[in-house]
Amino acid sequence: MNNQNELIDFYLEKSDLIKKETEYISSYKRTIVDMFSKKPVNSSRNKVHEFYSWLKFADSEFSRYMVINKSNNPGVGVSMGSSKEEAQAAQVSIISSARNLFVMSLSAFEAEITNLDNSLNFQITTSIAMLAIIISITGSVLQQG
Repeated sequence: MNNQNELIDFYLEKSDLIKKETEYISSYKRTIVDMFSKKPVNSSRNKVHEFYSWLKFADSEFSRYMVINKSNNPGVGVSMGSSKEEAQAAQVSIISSARNLFVMSLSAFEAEITNLDNSLNFQITTSIAMLAIIISITGSVLQQG
């Protein structure tokens, strides 16, 4: 990336993509096949690796802007009431906010994967319990009959 604005755009665009994936898995229709295959959970977990690679790439770019060079001459770089260092610090703060948005989106995505996995596990457990009850009732009826 050539400048800080591209980095901000990268964080925001990828954050938006992660949010869309989160919305997709939260509205995913759970089927009996999904309970056992856990396909939506596994495919979402595979995407997490891709999302972390985006973060790693962007963070390596971000680290280039983390060093704020202080001028020895306080009059150098002053424009419109703020110094070059202050402008750079403000830009780093904006990048940091965009990064935080990305990280929060990624955390929400991971939480939604966990929720989906827990939901599927609960459905499996409930189905097995229901099956056990039906078998028990059927066995009791057949034994008495």
